[in-house]
Amino acid sequence: MNIAKVDLSYLKTIAGNDHVFVKEMLGMILKSVPKEIENMQQQYNAENFLLMASAAHKIKAPLQMIAEDGMVDLIMQIETIGRKGLDVAEVPQLLNRLKKRFDEVSLAIDRTINTLN
Repeated sequence: MNIAKVDLSYLKTIAGNDHVFVKEMLGMILKSVPKEIENMQQQYNAENFLLMASAAHKIKAPLQMIAEDGMVDLIMQIETIGRKGLDVAEVPQLLNRLKKRFDEVSLAIDRTINTLN
């Protein structure tokens, strides 16, 4: 497993180094991202590709805040496929990679939360 790291530089900048705010934002990521990944899966299964793209778009910004480029790249691919309706057969593989990467990232977020005072 690739050990994920969480980059807090942007969050700390907008939070003014308020660790409570940073923890809240990280907690929001932990709660919202799995829900939207599941939503993407459901929308894909229902062939609602525009709604799948919308779900992907919702979690792009929070992941950009922690500089999780690997997930952002996958999300952008899913969003583009959903908006264009092309290459939809690639989505299951992209979702599996996204889920696996989020498992790694969520561990890093948990570790990071535990180190914030």
